[in-house]
Amino acid sequence: MDAVKMLNNVTAKVFNFDAKERQKQKYKEDIIAFVFREFERRRTEKLPLELNWRLLINFIQGNQHVHINAYSNDIENNESYYWWEEREVFNQLRPILQTRLAKLNKLAVTLKVRPASGDSDDISSAKVSSKILEGVEKQEKLHKKQKEANTWSEKTGTAIWKTVWNPQKGRIIGQVIEENSEIDEIEQSILEEFEIREAADNGYRTIRNIFEGDVDINVYSPFEIYPESIFKPIHYNRSIQHARVFHEDELFENWGVTEKGEKLNVFSLKKSTGSGGLGQKGIGYTIGSAVHEHSVLVIEHWELPSKRYPRGRLIIASKNNLLYYGPLPYGMTEEGKYELPFDVQKCIINEYFFGETVFEDLLPVQRRYNSIRNRIKEYLNRAAIGQMTYEEGAIDEDMLEEDGLAPGQMIPRRQGSQKPEYLQYPALPATFHNEDATIEHMFNVLSGVSEAAKSSTPPTGVGSGIMLSLLKEDDDTRIALTGDDIQQARISIGIKVLRLYKQFADYPRMIRTVGKNNTIEVTAWDKNDITSFDVYIETSSMLSETPAQRRQMVFDLLQAGLFNDPDTGRITKEGRAKIFEMIELGDWETFDDEDNLHTQKALRENREMIQGNMMPIREFDDDIMHIHKHNSYRLTSDYDDLLRQNPEIDEIFEQHVMMHVMSLQQKVGAAQAPGDEVRADGMPPQ
Repeated sequence: MDAVKMLNNVTAKVFNFDAKERQKQKYKEDIIAFVFREFERRRTEKLPLELNWRLLINFIQGNQHVHINAYSNDIENNESYYWWEEREVFNQLRPILQTRLAKLNKLAVTLKVRPASGDSDDISSAKVSSKILEGVEKQEKLHKKQKEANTWSEKTGTAIWKTVWNPQKGRIIGQVIEENSEIDEIEQSILEEFEIREAADNGYRTIRNIFEGDVDINVYSPFEIYPESIFKPIHYNRSIQHARVFHEDELFENWGVTEKGEKLNVFSLKKSTGSGGLGQKGIGYTIGSAVHEHSVLVIEHWELPSKRYPRGRLIIASKNNLLYYGPLPYGMTEEGKYELPFDVQKCIINEYFFGETVFEDLLPVQRRYNSIRNRIKEYLNRAAIGQMTYEEGAIDEDMLEEDGLAPGQMIPRRQGSQKPEYLQYPALPATFHNEDATIEHMFNVLSGVSEAAKSSTPPTGVGSGIMLSLLKEDDDTRIALTGDDIQQARISIGIKVLRLYKQFADYPRMIRTVGKNNTIEVTAWDKNDITSFDVYIETSSMLSETPAQRRQMVFDLLQAGLFNDPDTGRITKEGRAKIFEMIELGDWETFDDEDNLHTQKALRENREMIQGNMMPIREFDDDIMHIHKHNSYRLTSDYDDLLRQNPEIDEIFEQHVMMHVMSLQQKVGAAQAPGDEVRADGMPPQ
């Protein structure tokens, strides 16, 4: 009886286990179905925008005889009406894009952090946070990524920044040896035989590196991002989906699952024959869809908190696998709210999720410009080649159609017939030239880029320097709106970086920055050093300044004497180095090698002494320069912060400076005649 009861209990447990597994599998399938159902809805809503972006990119690249087919939802070529129809492209959009990008890429963005309060600890923490942002700028190569973002923003109106924490970045802080009794079926299906034998020889052990983790900042095109609603700005969207295409091997490397890839359509270049004239078909390339094999569509679904999901949701799913499901992994803002890791950079700010671009207004103007220019070219073709009229049957029509009107060709005609003659055309109406000039002016008005900026030549009839300056200021004023949105996006990214470090930087870290005189400053910090998230931009806008203008400003300051030492009336060495830096003539801080070497040595001594190490002086030291560098550092707030932690540092600095004073007195005394006085600070009398 007991055996039967035990068997029934085992059977019940097995049944319950199977039921739970089926329920869990059904739950995963429902989540995947929800993600992809929502993705299809958003893709349908966003499709008109994507078609418009593809049309814009085609026009900018020079493939302009195309249109949107609303039935096939694709970009198609415009068919020509006649074989002789001129269909050349006179692209005015590319130089406008290049000019705008040249201006925007000059915008220097230097992020700084304001302290949370006037307390010395908060001031010191703000300096550390500023150095962190400076290090991230170089580590993530944000200057290069900013150029990519500017290109997407100008072409489509929008660039998307994504700031996340990547646990597979940073230094290796340890290793984990994973013991496996055997290789499972999934691994056997992707490993070669020699790899399986090697795993068996190593006892099925796998060594996995542990990284400290770091921030990961990337730029994505708007084609990959699907908001909850395209008609609401980013801060009103409760969820955003990021669709990415991976190779099936990448899926296993990133998430450890296998899924057979399929053929997916992605954007790529394909041949186009939309241009040409007089029977010549010009071959170019258009942005269209192409098929990539062995591809897997992976969708990240980022969702803000709600009553049902108080901590929000992050779902990562492919068509057949739920790769991740959990709450939002990143912390809250100061107001206690979660935020999504996306920032939108727009060319023209509007009230929607995706921005607008100046090229949307330029498309009909470019079409009109091509039409006018091609009609003028057709007129010139008729005038140059000519059109002949003749009495029917008077000449051999087959010969004329085959050879045309070749120079020196004999044209026989039927006896008694009228001789062939050319048609006479009136002169090209002035309306064509007037329309051409009007359209060129519209390009300048709509794009915010004047003819002087595009061609580096003054407009016709404008010779006044004041008028040229006004034209340039007008260009800079309009493009400054785009520059302001770039700065706001970068500030938001800087805040996200600090919050990620505050949440995940559990281990002490080192950051290296380049200080004055090309010295490498090494700062130790951890997440407790981050106390403020008030990020601002410290930069002089370079949108409205040319190198020549900056140099002229420096020369004006020189004439005013603002770089002169108030005591001597001469320009100091530091002043000369700053002047060379401002006029962009290279790194002139090392123009005096000996002085620079003494400066470097004094700064190295500062770094050693703040660690509690007494540094000896040398006979060949420049005592005056060393005393100046040591005392200058003792005047900083950083030195005051160090004294509060270790008061003994002040005694080390005091002794070291006095050693330099004594050495200086000895050198001066040896060089002077008896009876000459020496100042109390060791300096020679003036």
